[in-house]
Amino acid sequence: MMMVLVHGVPCAVALVLAALTATGAHKRGMRWPAALIVAVPFPATWVVWYLRDDAHRDRRPV
Repeated sequence: MMMVLVHGVPCAVALVLAALTATGAHKRGMRWPAALIVAVPFPATWVVWYLRDDAHRDRRPV
């Protein structure tokens, strides 16, 4: 049961984000095949960007 929670919940969240990304790209005029290709890496790249940005949030500007 714990394995399902540890792996299933993050995967479900990633799939929801990918579906929302693909739907938004399609509504903005992108065709479905291209929108689905774009939606696959988006959740991962967003999480990496967010975590890297959060690590530098407390730095003072130069």
